[in-house]
Parts: sequence; C-alpha cells; structure tokens
Amino acid sequence: AFYLLFKEKYLLSSVVAGIAILSKQNILVIYLLFYFVLLYRVGIKKTLLYGLLNILIFFLSYFPFNPTSFTWPFSFYIFTLDITGFLVQDDAINIWGSLFNFEGVDSRDVGFLISWANWGYLLFGITNLTSIYFYLKRKFSIENTIYLMFLTATSYFYFLTRMHERYLLPAVVFACLLFLVNRKYWFNYLFLTIFFFINLYKGLLQPDIPPINFIIKNIYILNILVLSYGVMLLANVYNFVKLKDE
Repeated sequence: AFYLLFKEKYLLSSVVAGIAILSKQNILVIYLLFYFVLLYRVGIKKTLLYGLLNILIFFLSYFPFNPTSFTWPFSFYIFTLDITGFLVQDDAINIWGSLFNFEGVDSRDVGFLISWANWGYLLFGITNLTSIYFYLKRKFSIENTIYLMFLTATSYFYFLTRMHERYLLPAVVFACLLFLVNRKYWFNYLFLTIFFFINLYKGLLQPDIPPINFIIKNIYILNILVLSYGVMLLANVYNFVKLKDE
C-alpha cells in the first residue's frame, strides 16, 4: 500500500490497505497512519472517497458470512479485538514486561489513577504525536514517511499493553525499508532483527538453543534488552525531530 502511495497510485493503494486490515488486526495502527499520510497527500475529499471504498471492501468481505446485516461486519471486527488477551504483555519483551517481571498482570488493573492499558495509550500517543507534528513541518518525502512508520511501529510495541511477541514484525519491516532508503540507519535494522528473534524464541521456545534459553530466563538480561530498546527508540525520535529538509 505504501509502495503504491509513493508511486501516486492512490486508489489502488487504498484498496490494498483495506485488504491488509482484513488479514491482520495488529496493523490497525499503521493502517490509520496510512490514511493520515494519504490525507496529507491528496486532501480530505479524496481521502473520504477512498475511505468509503474501504468500507465497501470490508462489508463485501464479510457479506457471505452474514448477508442480513450491514453493521455486523464492523461489530464482529470490534468484538474480535476485544476478546484477545488482556495481559500487559504476552511473551513480549517490552516496557510492561520489565515493570512487572514478565508476569501475567491484567492490563485493566488500575495503577496511578488509570489502567495500565490507558497508560500505554498515553505514552504511545505522546511519542507518536511528537513524531507526527515534526513530520507535518517538513516537505513530503519517502524517507521521512518510512521513518514515521518505523517510529510508530517501534513505539506501539514498546508502550502498548496486550502485545504478543510477533507484533514487533511491522517495526522490523519498516526498519528494513528505512535502511534500504538510507544506509545510515543500519543499526536499527540489525538491533530489531536480533530483538525480534529473541522475542519469537521467548514465545515459542524452540528449537532448543541453550545460549538463547539463558537469555530469556535471565530477568536482568531481559531488562537490559528493554532498556536498550527504549534508548534506541528515544534516540530515533530525537533524530527525527532534528532532521532538516534537504
């Protein structure tokens, strides 16, 4: 979808984006940001038309399963979002795992006046809105757009609750694309590739690799990984803020 957007094939790009959210719900944040970038490029009128097309695609995809109700596809989609795990993290190596020693704590529990889930939304919102603000201050470019997507995918895995280990994949994808556009971002791609591998291993525990077993069972090493991830994220946000148009 982003490739087609960069090629200015906006109609086809929005169709692909609409199909994407039907395939996997954890890209919903990226999907919303995609439409934000589309709005930035083509204006509100065309964005609304493409959005209506997405609604039609969504409805037709669910139509064979319940042809009697127009609202059912949307209510069912929301329902499937609500029935996923409610833990602050589910085998994900992120800030919530570090804060709660990687134990099963309910994200709906209240801590410091609001739930842990809402704390996650707040931290993610602050980080992402900062990136979006400085993105809008600059001329449109493929590199800046990919960088914004990278920051979004990286921060939502780190700050949001109910994360599974596999939800880091979009961050790795955008890190790869960012590296291909500008080789100076090689460290992000290398770091997240290794970090993603350790996350997946923590969730699957196979094949048996003793050195990796030692890492995922050592709470101190896991905390160091979480801290390193946070430093990497904040360094990239700072770098994005300081970027200047060429």
